[in-house]
Amino acid sequence: GPYCQLTVGAGTGFVAGSLGLVPHTMRLVDGDVGAQTRLALRNCVAVLQGLSLDATRALRLVMYVVHAEHMAPVHDEALAWVRRQTRERGGTATALQFLVLQVGALPMGALVEAQLEVAETQALGR
Repeated sequence: GPYCQLTVGAGTGFVAGSLGLVPHTMRLVDGDVGAQTRLALRNCVAVLQGLSLDATRALRLVMYVVHAEHMAPVHDEALAWVRRQTRERGGTATALQFLVLQVGALPMGALVEAQLEVAETQALGR
């Protein structure tokens, strides 16, 4: 069916599951689950920037992993990303919900997928 990377509504931007795909090849990045995690998060930011939304306004980050042994490294990479977003926000704490969940499989054989929700206030001229 149809796929939309970003849905905006009710004051929130929702980035659909983002994989660690290299944009110009649309193949998974070489490397371990950490490399896939970092690129999946960078891809989320790129999607947001396409509509002038800001990852520093993150409300919820959900990381999906296939293998239980990847939960800790994905958690660590994503937590480092969350901390960078907080620093860019000027250290302002927000009610960010952060989850790492195990799933049976992900598209394209990916090891990890990121889903991000951000506040859209003042974006898109609103």
